[in-house]
This record gives sequence, structure tokens and C-alpha cells, in this order.
Amino acid sequence: MELRLAEWYDHNVRKHTRRSVFRGAAAGGAALAAGRLLLPGTAEAAPAPRPGPAVLLRAETVPGSTLRPFGRHLAYGADASRQVVVSWQTPAQVSAPYLRIGTAEGDYGATVPAEVRALKSDLSWQTATHTFSPHSPSAITQYYQHIKLDNLVPNTTYYYVLGHQGYDPATSGRAGEVGTFRTAPAAGRTEGFSFTAFGDQGVGYNALATNSLIADLGPRFHLAMGDMSYALNGEGGHPDEDEYDARKWDSFFAQNEPVAAGIPWMVAIGNHEMEGWYDDHGYGGMRARFAMPDNAWDGSTCIYSWRYQNVGLISLDGNDICYNS
Repeated sequence: MELRLAEWYDHNVRKHTRRSVFRGAAAGGAALAAGRLLLPGTAEAAPAPRPGPAVLLRAETVPGSTLRPFGRHLAYGADASRQVVVSWQTPAQVSAPYLRIGTAEGDYGATVPAEVRALKSDLSWQTATHTFSPHSPSAITQYYQHIKLDNLVPNTTYYYVLGHQGYDPATSGRAGEVGTFRTAPAAGRTEGFSFTAFGDQGVGYNALATNSLIADLGPRFHLAMGDMSYALNGEGGHPDEDEYDARKWDSFFAQNEPVAAGIPWMVAIGNHEMEGWYDDHGYGGMRARFAMPDNAWDGSTCIYSWRYQNVGLISLDGNDICYNS
């Protein structure tokens, strides 16, 4: 039977349009930060097929041009007027990650190499009854990069970009690539400043709302007072009993990046950060993800101190006196 025009349109055009849209969305998601940049002295070759999402999540190494840094977060060093740590993550392993920094946007200095902390997490215990993903592969590795900047100029605004081999944001022209922060005034100054603080943030729309409040208040720093991502669903320190989804940290850093890329977050440890699958008393995961002042962030505790102007601050580890039954 011959289709009427409207029926033919619905059967063919709309159906194929939907498929095209779905294919386009999948390709866009797979590309992540898709951008092709040539390294000095290399010739341009035919573009290779871009890896799909599963490849990006599971491969140890993929082309650097397909990977975009995400989850930028800052921290002050012990002297907030001269020391700042810039941290971020990549979806897979990259070569030669770096930072470029300057006091004027677009005017960046030489590359500063990053320290890479790879964190391998065993997920083989997950079952189909668990409500979170992924259920495969049996293990994942997350790649965190950190650069500790020292000898900065007090009370100065800095601009920075992050890259790696095959990906240079300084020349990509993409919006949102440039981060900025301001060092504290020199010690002894007494001008007023504000900060924000909360714990139990989690991941989701309420967490985004609190980030909006931070951005609106514009503090000089934020205190993240433990129980941050809730990747660990349990009391902490009990690998045989707790449920744990390491990839929830990816969502945590991604949701916080719009704020944490410019406002230093100083973190404290809660019981939900006692991830017993890692070494260092369950703190191996935290040491991979964050770089707090070194003055007492050792293998058994996460205690440290730092200074902002004329105020000294101490972050204690409540798990030292927390006994979970």
C-alpha cells in the first residue's frame, strides 16, 4: 500500500534523523576533548578513528589529543602567600602532563612538569545487584596530576593552563581552558578575608547548589570538612563490608571544577575517606587525589597546618579517635 506523504516522512525522515542525532551524540561523547594538535617537527597524518567511551575508560594509554584534563582543583601550601598546588585528572594515562602559568592571560611561561599519581582500584567484588556502575572491568586505574608551585608573589593573580603531549590548551582556542587563582597577602597583613566550610557534600544537585553558594560568596578559600564524595558507602575502614565505587570521585571532581579551579579547597579526612582497599591506613586514595601541605601529611594520618595572613589553621584527622563497630 502506498504511504501518504506524512506517513512516509514519519517512517523515513524522522527515523533516520533520530538515528543520526544519536550517532552524533555518541561521537561527541567519545571525543571528550577532541582536538588535533601537531607536535613540533611532526608531519600531519590521516586522522585515526577516535576511541569510543569504553576505550577511553579502560585503556592504559590512548592518543593525547583525545583526552582533555578535568577536575581541576587547587590547594594552598603551608604558606598561602607563596605556595599553591594545582591538581587535575585525565580519563586515561597521558605522556608528559604539564602546567603553564603567568600573571597575564595568554602570557604563559615554559611548561612545568607534573607529578603523576596512578591509583588502581579493584572493582571485582561488584555484582549485578549493585545500583552503581561500572560493573566491569574488574579493575580501573585513575590518573591524578599535581604540581606544587613555590616562590610565588604574594597577593597576585595568576593564570594557568594544563596540557600534555598531543594537547596544548594555550593554542587550542577553546573556551574555559584558562584557570586563575590569587595568592594570599604576605604574612602579617591584617586586611579582611572570608572563607567557606562544609562537610558531607556528596555528588548531585544539592552538591551543585552548595557550589553555587561558594561561587556567589567568593571566598579566598574553602574548607572541605570530610565525607566528600561518598564513593565509599559504609562506615569506612572495612573492605569486606563497605561498598565502594572509585569512579564516583570522577564525578565529584568534575562537578566541583567550576569553583575549585579558582578557589583553593583545603580538605580534611572523614570516615568515608577511610578507603580500606588502599595502603597507608586506607588513605592511599586520598594521597593520590589531593596534595595538602607536607608538614604532617604522612602515611598514618592526614594532619597538616597552614597559614593565611595572620591566621594559622590546623586540619586534624578525626579517625584517630573514631572507632567503628
